[in-house]
Amino acid sequence: MGRAIMYLGVAVLMSARLAAAQPANDDCAAATVIAALPFTDAVDTTTATTEAADPAVDHDCSSTGGGQGDKSVWYRYTSVSGGSLEVDTFGSDYDTILAAWRGTCGGFTLATCNDADLDDDYSGEQSRLIVSLEPGETIYLEVTDDDPNGGSMVINVKATPIFQETDHAEDHAHRPDVGAAPDGTFLVVWEQGGYPIPGQALL
Repeated sequence: MGRAIMYLGVAVLMSARLAAAQPANDDCAAATVIAALPFTDAVDTTTATTEAADPAVDHDCSSTGGGQGDKSVWYRYTSVSGGSLEVDTFGSDYDTILAAWRGTCGGFTLATCNDADLDDDYSGEQSRLIVSLEPGETIYLEVTDDDPNGGSMVINVKATPIFQETDHAEDHAHRPDVGAAPDGTFLVVWEQGGYPIPGQALL
């Protein structure tokens, strides 16, 4: 009887240690709150899990036909005055998938997603996206792994005057970046066939 209790105690202790080893923001409900910008965080995701309620978004950033990503960790940001966020996972040592979600845990719609930043100078396997928020709007940021192993994840979040021209960010390789000038005009620049094509200034 005493030996059975001892084995049970060891099993409970091991289970508790495994649970404690998971990142604090492993679950959506425990998303790390981004209180101020700019924001940077580093997390070991090797012990992160995937919740049954995690939304489906896979390596091609599909939230309809794809499965769930692996090793999810979560962040939450509420915009006071609105504007755009630029979010990236530069500095991570594995192939990340970065998704921004509108709604609440268990009831999300995909705002934008990026698997690999191919439209800027960076050419690694990490991710970058831009998402625009209304005043008072909350956005959830989810980082998952394109492979099942996880690793050292770095996330960087900052305000930016640039906004996303299209919400189809899975076409990230050739998406326009749009930045407003102080007078309210903006210039659209995009790529076609690998060459930048400048647009005209618009009001």
